[in-house]
Amino acid sequence: MRTVRIIAAVVLASATCGAQSVTNGTTAALLSTPPGDSASGGSVAGGNVTAQLSVGDGFSGVVTTGGTHQITGNFTGQLYDVSSFAVSADPATVNERETRQLTAEATLDDATRLTVSPGDVLWNETSPAIDSISAAGLVTAGTVFEDTVANLTGSYQSISDADGFDLTVRNTTSDDFGAYAADGIDDDWQVGYFGLPPNPLAAPTANDDHDRDNNLTEFLAGFDPTDPDSFLDFKMMDVGGTIATFQLNKAIPNRTYRLMENPDLQGSFTEVLTFTVPNEEMAKTVQDPNAPTGTNFYQLQIERP
Repeated sequence: MRTVRIIAAVVLASATCGAQSVTNGTTAALLSTPPGDSASGGSVAGGNVTAQLSVGDGFSGVVTTGGTHQITGNFTGQLYDVSSFAVSADPATVNERETRQLTAEATLDDATRLTVSPGDVLWNETSPAIDSISAAGLVTAGTVFEDTVANLTGSYQSISDADGFDLTVRNTTSDDFGAYAADGIDDDWQVGYFGLPPNPLAAPTANDDHDRDNNLTEFLAGFDPTDPDSFLDFKMMDVGGTIATFQLNKAIPNRTYRLMENPDLQGSFTEVLTFTVPNEEMAKTVQDPNAPTGTNFYQLQIERP
């Protein structure tokens, strides 16, 4: 298929479809269009000028003068082939579950560019990060567990976008991916250790490595849920006077640690102290400066914002 680009038109001659007049002279003859034939034309012939004329609603022509110079112009339309085609979007990102409008542009064989209506494009999407592309080129992003690049392609007049267009789908919520959604564990952590959902071994209460902690505890504490030697260890190291010293085998950033106490396991635990760490810290020491002299029970709570 070819593309028509309209430019300014100059009437080289005027005629009425079906006119029958013929003008003769020593240097020129005008032949008019036969009745009912609006697609054909006439010619003017002379010693050194020939004009090919068409009739109808508009006129076009090719003029040859002097036998050596040719002027091609004054057409009501000229045909151009599409040589390449490209898809884009601005910006080149979209949040998960939101939409982004695609645009398209064709480069013609005379190097000019033509903005293509998205509705004239045959769109193609194969990335799981994209839910759909409408006929009008509106992309609807899916849900992702991390920022994901989706390569989108389209074709126009049988010319395809060879390289496609990379649209980044941004992960905006950490716990919303498929069967791993809303379970208290970040999706990327579950995918990293257990692959794409569904996988029952990734459940918060599962314990695939059979150590002392389930997946939720190992996620919050920063341990490997597939390694039986990797788990949370919090123990009392010493009691001296009113100071009780504990050791946590690993503390990690973006967690809030609360040391809690209860003298008789009746009622609720109360908070002794709260701490965070800016960087991962091994063998973290924690102290209760006002430990009671009698029996006391401690627990460590770990929270993620």
